[in-house]
Amino acid sequence: MTGMQANGQVAATVKHFAGYGGASTGLDRTDADMSIRWLQTTKLPSYQAGLAAGGETVMVDSGAITACGHVVALPVDDDPARPMQFDGVVVSDWNDIAALQTKFHIAADYEHAAAIAINAGVDMAMEPFSATNFAAA
Repeated sequence: MTGMQANGQVAATVKHFAGYGGASTGLDRTDADMSIRWLQTTKLPSYQAGLAAGGETVMVDSGAITACGHVVALPVDDDPARPMQFDGVVVSDWNDIAALQTKFHIAADYEHAAAIAINAGVDMAMEPFSATNFAAA
């Protein structure tokens, strides 16, 4: 990461934050079922190393993380990188803000989905359809 960021013109992104590659289906953008202990001992250390190496941004996981069939983390839940003393930029993935309404049903509308994401620490949304709508929300 040092080489990538050395000229100050690019920022390395640690992505997709913990759990993304843990989907038992092997499909992209799907939920992962794993214990919190597995997440903490197996998945998080590599992300901790990426942040320690100087990664300036983190892209959150697009899927939920479930343990024993119960959702324990959503794509924009209180950012798990924050306890790692990460104070860089947190980025959503493609259309993840809208998914809080359409897929996860935790927001009544897009405006509430944007509020949930922002309050959880998302600094930048990868909004595929309308940046203007996101800014208005």
